Amino acid sequence: MEGSESNNGNYYNTNDDNNLSLRDGWNKLDEWQKADLIKEAHKADNIFIPHFDFDFDPNKHYAIPITKAKIGHYILEQINGKNFVLWDRDSDEWRIINKLKADETKKEKDSKNTIDKEIVYVPLINEQTRTSQITLADKPEESNSLMEIIKEIEEKSSKWLYIAPEEMPIFRIQIRMAVASWFLYIFDDPKIMERIAGLLIIQGTSGGGKKRWLTLLRMIAYRPIYLMNTQKIPSVYRMAEPWGTPSILIDEADQKETGSEDEWIQFINGRYDGTPIPRYNSSTQRIDTFRSFGLTALALRRSPKDEGITSRGIKINATISPIELPEIADEKMYEEFAPIRNKLLYLRLKYYGKIKLINRSGLPVEHSWRGKEALTLMKTLSQIDTEIDKDIEELSRILTLREVENLAKTFDGFIINEIYAFISDDNSVYEKKGNGIYFFQKILTGDDEKIYPLNLSNLSKKLNVSANEISRSIEQFKIATYSRFRIEGLQRPQRGVLMFNHLIDTDRIFSKYVPGYEHLLKQIADELAKQTLDIIRCKPEVEEYNQSVPHVPDVPNHDLSSHIYKNNNNIHTHVGGTHGTDGTNSPDSFLDDLIYKIKDYLMAHDKSEKLSIIWDLLKQWSRKDDAGIKQLIDEINNNHGIQFNFPTQTVILLDDSHEK
Repeated sequence: MEGSESNNGNYYNTNDDNNLSLRDGWNKLDEWQKADLIKEAHKADNIFIPHFDFDFDPNKHYAIPITKAKIGHYILEQINGKNFVLWDRDSDEWRIINKLKADETKKEKDSKNTIDKEIVYVPLINEQTRTSQITLADKPEESNSLMEIIKEIEEKSSKWLYIAPEEMPIFRIQIRMAVASWFLYIFDDPKIMERIAGLLIIQGTSGGGKKRWLTLLRMIAYRPIYLMNTQKIPSVYRMAEPWGTPSILIDEADQKETGSEDEWIQFINGRYDGTPIPRYNSSTQRIDTFRSFGLTALALRRSPKDEGITSRGIKINATISPIELPEIADEKMYEEFAPIRNKLLYLRLKYYGKIKLINRSGLPVEHSWRGKEALTLMKTLSQIDTEIDKDIEELSRILTLREVENLAKTFDGFIINEIYAFISDDNSVYEKKGNGIYFFQKILTGDDEKIYPLNLSNLSKKLNVSANEISRSIEQFKIATYSRFRIEGLQRPQRGVLMFNHLIDTDRIFSKYVPGYEHLLKQIADELAKQTLDIIRCKPEVEEYNQSVPHVPDVPNHDLSSHIYKNNNNIHTHVGGTHGTDGTNSPDSFLDDLIYKIKDYLMAHDKSEKLSIIWDLLKQWSRKDDAGIKQLIDEINNNHGIQFNFPTQTVILLDDSHEK
C-alpha cells in the first residue's frame, strides 16, 4: 500500500547547527551515554501506539536521534530527507514522519528541579548525512520480485561501468550480495550464533574503474558509507554502529601491513561475521563494545597477505574500459538508481521478521565452503522470490573456481603451489617412510645423476622466504618436516625434508590452493594402499583356529584391484609374523600382525573404511570363514585402537600410534 507523507514541522536547519534545537540535549551527553540510549531504543519491543502528530517542546520532550528501531509491530527506518518511514508489519501500511513519541520518559535535571521529559525519536543528522557520505533510500516503492530488481541493476550497470566479459559472472554474484545486504536483519535473532555478511573486492591498477565500481555499489547496497583509505579503525566502527548494519565501502583500501595481526584486517574480518569489538574508554574507565556488521567493499591495488580476507572475498579484477563511458557519475546516475533503492527498501520492510535463515545451501559437497557460505543468505531470500534458487548452484561453481585462483596468490598459496610444482615434476619420485612419504627429484646432468630433496632449504631459495616462515605455514596443511635423515644416493643426512603423513587431508587442502589440481596425493594414497594389499596377498597361510563360533550374515566381497606403483622400495612389510617379533606364528603374534595390518590400511585411507572391505581383507589375510572373521573382530574390537561399528557398517582407527 502506498504511504502518505507527513510534513508536520521540520525542526532542523542544516545550514546552522546552532538552530538544531532537537539536538541540544543530545550534544551534552557523553559518547557512551549516547550509545546506551541508542541501544535501548533498538531493544524496544512493547505494545505501542505511535504518536507523531504533535509539536515538539524542548521543555516537555527529550530528543533521541536513532536510525532504525523495531517497536511493537512497527518498524521505524530512517530515510533520505531527515525523515522516518513508519511501517505497520500487520497491515503493510506506511507513512513518512519526522519524529515519533516513544511513550517513555527521561529524567533531566536543571539548576532547581528534576523534570520527567517524554522521549521523542528523531532521525540522526550528522556529518555523514549532511555531506552525503551515507546514501539512504527516499521512500518505499512497491515491488514483488527480487530477481526483477537484480536484472534491472545488471542492465543499468553497463551504462556506467565496464566489466570485462571474463569477470562478469563474479560481478553478477557481487550484485546479488549487495542486494542481500538489505536483509541482514535476519541475523538480529540472538539464537543465530554465526553471522555472514558479504566481502566484495575489486583489484587492479589505476584507471581500471575501481572508484566507479564503488560508486555503483553506493547506489544499490544498504546504507553505504563511503570512505577513503582510513587508518583510524576505531573512528570507522564508532561511525558505523548507529546505522545498524550499514555497508562500508573503502577506496584505496591498501594498507602498509595486511597480515592477520593487523587491526585493519581484524576489523574487516570482524565485519564479515559480526564479531563484537571491545575498546577500553579511558575517560569512563569502562569497556565499550561496538558492533560492526554488514557488507564490506574494498578497492585494492594488491592482495592482502591475510588468507582470511582473501578466502572470504568475492573479487573481480579491474579492467581499463575499451568503450566510452561518462567520465563523471553525476546526478543522473543517482536518479536512475533511486527507484531500485526504494524497491529494496519496500521489500526489506515488508519481509522484516517474516523470513527465516536457511542454514544449508543444498549445494554439492565439492563446492567451495566459502562459496556456499556466502550464498546461504541468497538461499534464504528465495523465500521472497523463488527465481533466486535457480542460479545459486551456477554461482557457487563459479565462486569455487575463483576462490582457488585467489588463494593461490596468497603467501600460503605461493608455498603450496611451489610444493606442487616440485612433486608433480616428471623427475620427481617419492619414497615411503613410516606412515608418510617424502619427495625428491633425480636429474641427469651428463653422466651424473643428482638428487634434490623437497626440503625447507630448497623452498626457501625458490621463494626467497625464510625456512622458519615456510615451516610455520605448512604445519596447518598437515605437512611435517624431518630434522635429519639420510636419503639413499646422498652422502650427507638431509635437514628439513617435507614429510606427508596425512595424504588425504593434505590432498583436500591442495585442491583449495592449486588451480586445476588433479588430486595427485590421493592417487598416491590409493596406489600405496593397493601396493600394500598386493604384498599382503602373497603372505603364506597361517594356523587356523579350531574354535566354534556363531554364524553371522555374509558380507559382500569388495572388488580390490591389484596394481603395484613404481616406487615400492621402502614399503614396510610383515610376512610370517608381527613387527618386532622373530617371525613365529604364535596366536599372539598372529593377532598382533592382523591388528597392525588393519591400522596400516586405515591410516592410508583417512582412518576410516567400510566394514565390507575390512571383512574381505581379513578373509584374505587369515583364510577364515565368516564365523572365524566375526570371532577375530570380537577379539580386536575397541581394545586395540580399532572400532568395528556394525550399525554404521564402518571401521574406524581410534589410535594411530602403532610403531613403524
